Amino acid sequence: MSTSRLIKKQGTRLVQEDYAVFNSQKGVFAIADGFGGAQVGDEVARLCCESVQEFLELEAGDSDATLPFELRKYYSLTGNILFNGLVHANRKAMTFNEGRGNSRKGGASVLGGSYKQGLLALANVGSTGAWLFREHQMPKQVITPRNYARLWDVFHEDDPHKQAPLMALGLVDHLEPELVEVRVRSGDLLVAHTDGLSGSGWQEALAEIQVAWGESPESFLDHATQVLESRRFDDNTTILLNLF
Repeated sequence: MSTSRLIKKQGTRLVQEDYAVFNSQKGVFAIADGFGGAQVGDEVARLCCESVQEFLELEAGDSDATLPFELRKYYSLTGNILFNGLVHANRKAMTFNEGRGNSRKGGASVLGGSYKQGLLALANVGSTGAWLFREHQMPKQVITPRNYARLWDVFHEDDPHKQAPLMALGLVDHLEPELVEVRVRSGDLLVAHTDGLSGSGWQEALAEIQVAWGESPESFLDHATQVLESRRFDDNTTILLNLF
């Protein structure tokens, strides 16, 4: 179980193609950054998030859930279910794009999460990312966005003109979600986000969040929310905070 807060920031783009879902009671969430324009990118983002959530809530706790789905022996059952949740969402997005010309197809970067008994599984496709905060320690970037800027020059990956994802749901039949599993503690804070968090403004926000550990985890969550809500980002950005 976790406590979640959702922040949506409107940047310079007129069309909001981000989407997010979460179920704190069941420990599942998904955020997506769609592309393709109005009624395309936003629809694919919604479809992907809801498909991931539906899959996780349906399959969680079923010891046979990964069969006949793809099975990776080096992931936990929770991780395998999440991995297949993104594969399932990709099939849904591919179906959405059937019969559409290339200029009318939509895609989405997607980050899905599942938390159970202290184990947090995160699966990413594209330009979403996530940071983990723990008391006064330096935050850890547990999911790194996979975008063109990072490929072009890792030392200048904040270039706003090169943030296109290297892969996305809805465009290819087979893809391999990046999956990370970490043990989290009570009071840990996960900040998951779509693209748009870049440059000195984001680094300043990270530093401000880090030094503001309060008397309780809840006060830390309140402060982190205030910091991020007060920031302005150039791109449309969705941020999901999960306090464990």
